[in-house]
Amino acid sequence: MQRLFYLSIILFIACSANAQQLVPLGGNALLEHYRAEEGLQLPKGYDRANSALRSRNCQLEETDITYIDASETVELSVDIDTFGLGQVAGAFECIECEGNPIGDAELQVEDGQATLVITGADDLLGAEYLFIVEFCNPNGCASTSFDVVGRRVAQEYDMAPITLQSEESIALDVQASQLPGPLACNKITDVPDDYEGRDKLVYFRNYSAPDSSFIYVASRYAGEDKIDITVCDSFTVCDVYHFTFRIQHDTLKLGGSAGQEAFLDDFSYDAIVPPTEFWLDEDVYINRTFATDQPSLGVATFDGLDRNGRPYNSEGLNDRLTSTYLDLTQLSGNVYLTFWLQPKGLGQSPEEDDYMVLEFKQQGGDWEVIHEFFPEEMNLDTVPAGFFFPFEVPNNFKHSAFQFRFSAYNSGNGIDDIWNLDYVWLSNEFVTFQSNITDVALTRVPAAFTTPYTSMPWRHFDGRAADFLPESYNTFLFNLDNDQALNAGAGVLRITEANTGIQVLQSNLLDACCRTVFANESIGYAQEFEGLSAAIDALGNTAFDAEPRLEFEVEYNLTDVTNEQDGQGYESVAYNNRAVTTTVFDNYFAYDDGTAENGVVVQEGDQVAVKYTTTVDDSLQAVQFNFPRIISNVSGQEFHLQVWVGELDDEPEIRMTFERPFYPSSYYDSLQAFTTYPLFGDNGPTAVFIPAGDFYIGWEQVSPCDYLDCIPVGFDRNSPAGGSALFFNNDDEGWQPFPEGFLSGSLMLRPVMGNERPLSSGTSSAEALDLDLRLYPNPAQERAYIRIEGERWPADYRMQLVNPLGQVVLDQLLVREFGLNEFRPGLYIVKVYDPATNRSLHRKLVITE
Repeated sequence: MQRLFYLSIILFIACSANAQQLVPLGGNALLEHYRAEEGLQLPKGYDRANSALRSRNCQLEETDITYIDASETVELSVDIDTFGLGQVAGAFECIECEGNPIGDAELQVEDGQATLVITGADDLLGAEYLFIVEFCNPNGCASTSFDVVGRRVAQEYDMAPITLQSEESIALDVQASQLPGPLACNKITDVPDDYEGRDKLVYFRNYSAPDSSFIYVASRYAGEDKIDITVCDSFTVCDVYHFTFRIQHDTLKLGGSAGQEAFLDDFSYDAIVPPTEFWLDEDVYINRTFATDQPSLGVATFDGLDRNGRPYNSEGLNDRLTSTYLDLTQLSGNVYLTFWLQPKGLGQSPEEDDYMVLEFKQQGGDWEVIHEFFPEEMNLDTVPAGFFFPFEVPNNFKHSAFQFRFSAYNSGNGIDDIWNLDYVWLSNEFVTFQSNITDVALTRVPAAFTTPYTSMPWRHFDGRAADFLPESYNTFLFNLDNDQALNAGAGVLRITEANTGIQVLQSNLLDACCRTVFANESIGYAQEFEGLSAAIDALGNTAFDAEPRLEFEVEYNLTDVTNEQDGQGYESVAYNNRAVTTTVFDNYFAYDDGTAENGVVVQEGDQVAVKYTTTVDDSLQAVQFNFPRIISNVSGQEFHLQVWVGELDDEPEIRMTFERPFYPSSYYDSLQAFTTYPLFGDNGPTAVFIPAGDFYIGWEQVSPCDYLDCIPVGFDRNSPAGGSALFFNNDDEGWQPFPEGFLSGSLMLRPVMGNERPLSSGTSSAEALDLDLRLYPNPAQERAYIRIEGERWPADYRMQLVNPLGQVVLDQLLVREFGLNEFRPGLYIVKVYDPATNRSLHRKLVITE
């Protein structure tokens, strides 16, 4: 069977019987983890990415109840079933209508048709009453009833404006006690206004019951933000409180005696969101992995994902990066803005309708488009396909609150329309227009301490350091001075174990041969490790044997660059001189750096395996998968997890059938969202003995899938050493190495070794409940049911529903059935536990649309 081997990053190769494909990602696990940690203090049941939850529907009125406001009159037609009473005349009567709590009630009869007229009292607050109208004749009586709720008119309250600093929070209450009845519903509504901040946070303190207390967290933007808080009672009286928040933000002054010399950000700091002192938006992803040949260590990636690491799911303006407020009034002469911009990088290229916009803010507050960037303007086949762009800031923009903004317009479907931004520089020096600065920058972080593995168990390394330490290392530099060569100096290469503080190596980073970087040059130097034998001796320190986990930090530091630019505003020039990579020795092997730039999928019946080699006998306890989110929901698809020992053949030693991908939260698994599958054999939990030598772990796609909509496994484009360990078997035609045309990188598939059995993703370490519990249907749409076989129903047990972010969205007594309509589709964990003993059990539940 001929298949097309498609790389979704615009590489297209036709080859026989190959069905491994790279797919763009639909989510960012790092950002999701960052936001989850940021939101650990948020109330249970709140999801900041779910706007529908923040603006819950407060339609409390029921169709079989009549509602009447104070002073309002309603007429209710009386329709009584008189079957059996004959056609004999009779009389209508309103039973006990006098003295009702609603108001005046009068029964009007005309031509044998009765109408009940009710007028709410002027001082009516809230009451419910059942009006009964009876018809009687000599043959008997019949009646009907009207359930009526009377209520005062809803009130609106204009609250005094509240002044906050950017990102400041405040706890507030509305006077729900002024409602005539108990609080039954609450709602937050964004009021249309000119406020530009998209990252504010507003939430009620309690989501398990209606609440009148809420928290407001200001965004970084200055301006006036308006929201409405609605509280309703059981009589459906809904009062609205109008809040105005006046957000203040400091202005960064440039020039003059009190200002700094320039605005410069090269994103080389250790962060994944832009800092508030420079930027007002949090949409972009600060990283060191998505760009190629950038001028400094980090970039800001416009990735088509929102601040929570999730797709926008809307076409048009999505990612946005807006500068802080800049006072340019003290800058003399001409002012220039320059920056480096790259489409695609190691991600998906922007498509024809995707573009980037640069805007300047006028003194009156309006934004003016300065330039639009389209991918076809840049040759994506060139290396680096990234360019510096200079723009002069016109004099009419030199005001006290100037801003510039980068905005990406894309499909919003995920990480598939990449733009990388770097070295944003604004000053009144003409060298800014020329993108000319005396700065030698590191452009890549150090490689892992070991090779080919980026992580491994210490016992496989101990005493064999020479087999795993590289004989040479690479240093990548860029000289941003267009006019002259710069001397980068000797610098420092340092390797230190973080837990013990033991330094195993310190030497010059750059040999005398490799310190000169010519003007506007990007260069990489390969050098032999100076003092490698001494480092090997230092690694024999027995103190390392006592540590369950070791973290070796490899540090590059350019400490003595000649005449490097300094001064207030040029701190980034120093930031890009230092980079650190940490190599972990723990209970697993890895080829990857923990970050996926793409995902690899295979078609139904096709298999992939990754080769590992042990140096001592060991036991394989589990396999960890990185399942990056893609545009499609594949959580219901199935795969076989497979393990081979020694030879890669048709008979794996372990084959765990019909597994499903699980997306763990930061609560239950590692930072990078690896999913752990402890091994099971025919007789239950098992470990596989691995003699010193080769073994393989992998998977087979079981479920039929459409082209790229198959189960993805993370693919790290920045770790090429694992490429030679990749094998595939399509249509049972035999195992082969991945083809040479496949882009370099490593699959994020890790074996967990040792004597301790790890927990499955999504479970806790507490002792498991011994219950034969069945959860059905699964997948489920509107309702799910719980059945416990052979046991009395445990009335004192509780249950929780945990969403894909690890947030508890339901916490209640254990019930036999529960509704799902309020929860978004995805893979959830149902936790059933005994509060008295803390013993629990977990079941996966897939909620579908």
